[in-house]
Amino acid sequence: MDVVTSALRGVEVGEIRQCRKNLSIAALVRKGGGPGVEYLVLEEALESGKLTVTETQAVPRLEVRNETGHSVVLIAGEYLRGGGQNRMVAEHACLAPGHKGEISVRCVESRRWNAVKGAAFAYGGHAPSSIRTLKDQGEVWTAVDDTMDRTTVLSSTRDLSQVYAQRSNDLEAVLTRAARPLPGQVGVLAVVGVDNHSRLFALDLFDKPETLTRQYARLVQAHAVEALKYEPKDFAVSAEEIGKFLEGVGTAAVQEQSRVGEGTTYALAAANCSGTALVKDDTTVYLTAVSR
Repeated sequence: MDVVTSALRGVEVGEIRQCRKNLSIAALVRKGGGPGVEYLVLEEALESGKLTVTETQAVPRLEVRNETGHSVVLIAGEYLRGGGQNRMVAEHACLAPGHKGEISVRCVESRRWNAVKGAAFAYGGHAPSSIRTLKDQGEVWTAVDDTMDRTTVLSSTRDLSQVYAQRSNDLEAVLTRAARPLPGQVGVLAVVGVDNHSRLFALDLFDKPETLTRQYARLVQAHAVEALKYEPKDFAVSAEEIGKFLEGVGTAAVQEQSRVGEGTTYALAAANCSGTALVKDDTTVYLTAVSR
């Protein structure tokens, strides 16, 4: 299957909302799409109490047990609070009902370690795009430190989640301007003004509107944190610019990267961006791309 083409098929640029001086979020709407694949997202699976995440003997690995009776989709960059230290999911996965195994993670809280056997994790949210794409643990810690410093957040344990907690008023203001997803919306494209000359494009695209609706507020908050790192200079972005970025995504070369559970992750590389896609049952469940 053509991983990227199938994900972008029928996607149109809807309303573009300026949610902060240096943050615009475009709604991506798919008309005439199919029902998508059946699954739970990580947050609702954890809320059900039937998906548990616990420590292993290896810091970069966590054990997951799926007793929800449904497939569960994990997205790289989602982070979990609890255990010995807060962690970020390092690679996409789709866990079958009854699945028990380990997932790869990275630490996003470097100065705490008080693991208790059997201590569970709770859902945290999505890391900003400059962090969620990183694989090396040292690079993740450096990026977390940079995010905290740029957003003037203090944390004795260097905990990424404190950015969301301490800048909650700013994030709520962005969420208010972002409003609700549009009917048929399956994705968001965030454009962050880094300075007078540079912009960061970050794409999150799902197979069906229900998933985007569930993830919407968390994703908007993550993109808002990215924007908070930079001076809030006014800028405008057009539908043509967004369309051009999406055209570039459509030219991406695709290479299989990993398989976890029922899902296969592909790496994407194009002239204007890099990203990943999670495929299950010949459906691109999730696709992300960040500008170079």
